[in-house]
Amino acid sequence: MDMKYFYIHLAITLLYFALVGWRVNFRQAAAETILVFSLPVIGFFSLLIWHALCYRYQYRGIRPEDLVEVETTPTMGRMTYQSDIVPLRDMQLISDNKLKRRLFMTAIKQEVVDNPEILREAIHDKDREITYYAVSLMTARAEKISSSLFELEKELKNARDDEEETLLKEYAEKLQEFLKGRYGDEEQREERKKVLLTVLERLAAKLPNQSVYRELSIRLAINLREYSHAEDLIRQARKESPGAENFVRLSLELAVARRDRSGVDLAIHDLKALPIKLSPEALTAIRYWGGAA
Repeated sequence: MDMKYFYIHLAITLLYFALVGWRVNFRQAAAETILVFSLPVIGFFSLLIWHALCYRYQYRGIRPEDLVEVETTPTMGRMTYQSDIVPLRDMQLISDNKLKRRLFMTAIKQEVVDNPEILREAIHDKDREITYYAVSLMTARAEKISSSLFELEKELKNARDDEEETLLKEYAEKLQEFLKGRYGDEEQREERKKVLLTVLERLAAKLPNQSVYRELSIRLAINLREYSHAEDLIRQARKESPGAENFVRLSLELAVARRDRSGVDLAIHDLKALPIKLSPEALTAIRYWGGAA
């Protein structure tokens, strides 16, 4: 090829890259430019016709600004999300009722509405259709969880010793799901809390090395205002684990719930006396309730 024509072809190729770069992403622009350079004249006019058709039919490809890359967990790698997705939490802010209804119905059909609070907000929406489907979905979920709880209760009655631990954990998770979703009325939720307290205490007795169940049972007893029972649980836990900070902090939570100033002072004194490095939560509690740490 004559050098004069080569430079002209190179200039056209670079000009093509500069012009097409605004329309498509870098990779596509680079690939098209290589094609133009490799196939003089034919490559240029073929892609020119292609872009003319795209413009005619309003197809502009994927531009860099349309995509937002976010870091996810190492096992998931990198994921790309469309920038025009509306978070379900912000759906209530949409003024267009038709658009809001379509988004909500699509989310229900795809079974992505997992947050009970979103459904609870949708129940009070001005759009009757959204309210109807939100109530229907809430009712269906409440019935499903209640059915699961009933089946687990039957299994627990006939469970062998080696099965009981697994069933109790599953039962506790379902009860927590019921309470977190605020299903049922207030009286039902209070009854479920008491059942959960019994289940957590059974798990704490079966798994004495896992303090999480004992902590949960103490916090739930405080929430139920069963302060004497919570005090007994704390006393037993501190006797079995005398140097554990978490149970001393639970003593503080109980004293605060009771509005017992002397109990607060005693818990702060016990925290300061622990022969361990205190957690940030404990140091914050000491600064708030007992002055400088």
